[in-house]
Amino acid sequence: MSIQKYKSVGPVVADSFLDADEVMCLRNEIRRFEGSVSFQSIHNIWNDIASSVADIPFYLSYDYSKVAAEIAFAHGAAIEIIIVYDVFGPVAIWPFAIYAKGPFLVGKCLTCGNDEEYGRPLIRNGAREDVLASVVDALKKIHADILRIPFVETNSSLDRALALAPRGWFLPLVTPERINGYWIDYSKFATWDEFLKSISAKYWKNLRRGKRHLQAQGKLEIGWCHGASDTLVALEWLFDYKKRWAINQNLNVQWLCDDTVKDFFIKLAGRVDLSRSPFVAAMRMDGCFVAAGIAMIGSKSVELYIITYDTEFKKYSPGILLIDYLACWAYNNKLNFDFRILEYDYKSRWSNAQTEYCKSFVFLSKFGHALEIPLFISRIKYHAKKFYQLVYNDLKSARIAYLQKFDSQKQLTDGMTHMLQQNQ
Repeated sequence: MSIQKYKSVGPVVADSFLDADEVMCLRNEIRRFEGSVSFQSIHNIWNDIASSVADIPFYLSYDYSKVAAEIAFAHGAAIEIIIVYDVFGPVAIWPFAIYAKGPFLVGKCLTCGNDEEYGRPLIRNGAREDVLASVVDALKKIHADILRIPFVETNSSLDRALALAPRGWFLPLVTPERINGYWIDYSKFATWDEFLKSISAKYWKNLRRGKRHLQAQGKLEIGWCHGASDTLVALEWLFDYKKRWAINQNLNVQWLCDDTVKDFFIKLAGRVDLSRSPFVAAMRMDGCFVAAGIAMIGSKSVELYIITYDTEFKKYSPGILLIDYLACWAYNNKLNFDFRILEYDYKSRWSNAQTEYCKSFVFLSKFGHALEIPLFISRIKYHAKKFYQLVYNDLKSARIAYLQKFDSQKQLTDGMTHMLQQNQ
């Protein structure tokens, strides 16, 4: 079994104990894996922790992480996993893939390939402060120069705990990029119809009209793909169509162009029980795809991860109709619906809650601080762009207000002139 434990010297340490006054009866270790066979040894510990977690997203399941680890191994990475124990057994687990990027060792969370999963460990009984402190204590000893942790919820327990990790020499001088995630909190609605009423009736009327037009053109089917062959065909169409769309739009989306994410989900489809845990939904007309999406079912929410539709049917809103099906399914199964990050009009229209996220970086060696430079420049550009957009919007609003005022004054002047002419 290819597991290595590092001594309490050097950049990686295992089995280290925190001060008893800070974290009572907790210890942590780092396990290193360099192949798929050895990774399987973590299966029982992983599922033991997962069995007592109230909120476990799909991307933190063992099957998802194992496929991600296998792909990481295939690209020459090693996997280092933080495990925290209390007196009763393991209470937290957090895996990282360690890649050699030029002269640097870069660690990042296990991913399907686009690095857009939320960054968080799997913790028994929720995000306990003492466990998170132990996680961060172990985090500082991972064998890497830098750790990239995507989309950490700002002001969360994890965000506060990570503030105690080495965050860089001058990168903290610039506020990190903030990005909003949009989701539907169904606890505010007693029925599905009550939720529908929270969105304009005109919007739903137009959406239903689009669905009727599609139904008039052929046999329309909307639902989950429950079989392996059905899921694989849908995944092939989804990624191939989205790839062609990106090329036509002159968008250089690496994970689409090199099929990284496509290969991941195709591999995952052969690992999970799709009859119980489907993750692909599709809309078909006479058996041909009109829209398809990846929606990951967790214990508390359904995450809409990727979606696309045939642009020939754009005027009928097939993508939104598929979202309508998934959102209703989530409600009926007592789950919230997560539109995830990035702002789009439909997300703002449907969602009633937002969560702010930021990317977190932990610097584990002096050598790794060289990577602060491009990150610092990126943050400066981000804030410069936001400032420019703010000024542009203010000037645009001022111009519109001026033109409206000018138009009103002109109408008043024209009206008075007309009245004088009539009196004469």
